[in-house]
Amino acid sequence: MKILIFILLTLNLYAHQSSLALLNFEVKENSIEGSYKISIRDAHELMGLDNNFDTKITWKEILENKERLETLFQSNFYIQQNLKTCPLEIKKLQLDYLDSNKYLHFDLQATCPSTIEKLTIGYTLMFNKDANHKAYMSLKHQNTTINTLFSKEVLSKEIELKKDSYLSSFLEFIKEGIIHIFIGIDHILFLVALLLPSVLILQNNIWRPNNSLKATIIDVLKIVTAFTIAHSITLSLSILGVISLESWLIESLIAFSVVLAGINNIFPLVKKRIWILVFIFGLIHGMGFASVLNELELANSSKLITLLGFNIGVELGQIAIVATLVPLIYLLREKRFYQPFVLKFGSFLIVVMGAVWFYERVTEGLSIL
Repeated sequence: MKILIFILLTLNLYAHQSSLALLNFEVKENSIEGSYKISIRDAHELMGLDNNFDTKITWKEILENKERLETLFQSNFYIQQNLKTCPLEIKKLQLDYLDSNKYLHFDLQATCPSTIEKLTIGYTLMFNKDANHKAYMSLKHQNTTINTLFSKEVLSKEIELKKDSYLSSFLEFIKEGIIHIFIGIDHILFLVALLLPSVLILQNNIWRPNNSLKATIIDVLKIVTAFTIAHSITLSLSILGVISLESWLIESLIAFSVVLAGINNIFPLVKKRIWILVFIFGLIHGMGFASVLNELELANSSKLITLLGFNIGVELGQIAIVATLVPLIYLLREKRFYQPFVLKFGSFLIVVMGAVWFYERVTEGLSIL
């Protein structure tokens, strides 16, 4: 029982919305102007904003902590030119909404000694609290936009403004797509729930081992292809601004898809053409993948390359999961413990976690309305 509780708490920890900060700047000769956005949840985790401990963070409490917030940011972010620090000034603090998430929005300006051609930018905030924290930066210069990512492994970046940044942005977002699928436990559990019965055959409502490797591979390909096509469609449409849903609704539907996939393994309701259901929910997961990029203020000129790189990264991560899991469960499919423990008990855990996520995300989303 203790092991089960530990698993549930661990999965719950990593299923929350990712810790994300946004840096958007524009270079103007010897100055840099822009903004820094951090979620109120992350700011509270960093330094505690709830002064009266009533579990509610008000604008008054934020203003009371304004100087502490500014000092903390300035001590964890720097811009240098030729090893000389460009003094950073915080102009304004305001509240910002990105989808359904509340962010603190700092207007910034840094002035460098001479015309800017090469910069070193460092960001170290939040990583000691959340190792999965990410800070996306969009740096505009004339007709070029440089997109980059700060993480626990990458705390500083050297940027040459005259250099073509498309290749580096492309490679950066391939890497981020891979990371995103591996830290997206809800996406992984949905995929796992779909794959667990792929090595079995349902006969008279009873699961039996599938002894045909070819049939198993075909089933897996149908599932993976349907999921891939679906989430690629909505990922693209979301990034291009064609469709938009509030993030709490998307995240809630993703959790609901996890619940349904798990239940279907225990009490088979959808017995044929499951790829249709996978496709439908894959459309929702695609919007979930897009939420990270939607919150980054990408220039139109860089959206296509960013979208392509991120999508390739997501697919590579997904292929790695499938290539690891399917051979293992195929070898285990005839073992006595596979159906009662791996398929049914594993699916039960998936249902429980999906239900917890669904409740948390719906209640959090409705509290914002």
